[in-house]
Amino acid sequence: MLVDRRKFLNFATANTVATAIHPFLTEQNKKQWPPKDSTVFAFQQVDVFSSKPLLGNPLAVVIGADALSDEDMAAFASWTNLSETTFLLEPRLPNADYRVRIFTRQREVPFAGHPTLGSCHVWLAAGGVANGREIVQECGLGLIHIRRAPERLSFVAPKLVRSGPVEPEILARVVRGLDLAPDAIMASNWVDNGSGWLAIMLRSREGVLALRPNYSTLTGLKVGAFAAFNPLKDGNSAQFEVRAFSVEDVGHEDPVTGSLNAGLAQWLIGSRIAPSEYVVSQGTVLKRMGRVYIEQNGSQIWVGGMVRTCVMGKLML
Repeated sequence: MLVDRRKFLNFATANTVATAIHPFLTEQNKKQWPPKDSTVFAFQQVDVFSSKPLLGNPLAVVIGADALSDEDMAAFASWTNLSETTFLLEPRLPNADYRVRIFTRQREVPFAGHPTLGSCHVWLAAGGVANGREIVQECGLGLIHIRRAPERLSFVAPKLVRSGPVEPEILARVVRGLDLAPDAIMASNWVDNGSGWLAIMLRSREGVLALRPNYSTLTGLKVGAFAAFNPLKDGNSAQFEVRAFSVEDVGHEDPVTGSLNAGLAQWLIGSRIAPSEYVVSQGTVLKRMGRVYIEQNGSQIWVGGMVRTCVMGKLML
C-alpha cells in the first residue's frame, strides 16, 4: 500500500514531538498524570515595556499561587533565572483586586516596576475584573494603582523613600565604577522608591551607551545613568536614554526598569529637567527596544509600557 509522503512525515513529526515532550506518557499512565505528589498552576511568561516580543524585559508569572510556600516561591524564582518572578495571590486588603509577591533570583522585594505591569497583564488575561475604574495591586510596598489603556498599562509612581544629592564618597565610587571623567556627571540624585536606585545625568546619549561598568567597584549599589536625546543625532522616538546597573550580589544590567524610571520621573519632572510627558529608551546596548512612557497627571506620575504574552502553560511543583 502506498502512503502519501507528506502525511507520513506529518504523522511521524507529531509523534516525535509528543514523545520528546513526555516520552513516558502512555495510555496506561495518562490517568496518573500529573503525578499525585505535585500541584498544577497556570503559568505565563511575558515581555514588558516593548511593543515587540523578546525586545523588552521578561517576567515569569505563576497564577493562583496561594498554595505555594515561601521556600517554593524562592526556589522557583531562582530556577527561572530571570531578574524577577511573580506569584499572583488572593488579596488581603479590602481595597485590593489581587496580591502579588515579587522575587528576584536571590530574595523577595516589596516592589518592582516591570513585575507590576507584567503581573497585572496576566491577572487581566486570566479573567481578573477590577472593582473600580483603576486596578489596585497589593504588594509589599502597599497598594499600587494601575490604569488600563488600549495599548498599555501604567502604574502610579510610588513616593520616594530617599531623595536628594548623592553623597560625595558614593558618587566617587560611581565615577570609578563607570570609568568616567570627574566632570562627566552633570547632576545626581537618589531616586529610591524602595528599590534602592540612585541616578546620574550624563552629557550625551552617546556617553550613556558607551558605559562599561566595573561591577566589583559598584558592589552594593544600584545605579541608573541617563542623558537627553539630541533630536538631530538621536531622532525623536524618545527623549531620554536610560541604563540600569544593579550590583546587589552579581552585577548585571537590567533591560528595562520600571522602578528606576518611576523614581527618575519624580526627580526630572520636579526639577524641570524633563517635561510633564516624555518617553524613555532603555535596553539599547542589550539589543532590546524598551520604551517607558511617563506622564504627569496632577500630583501623580504614571509609568507605562506595553506587555506581550510570550509563553503560556502549566507549572507542576
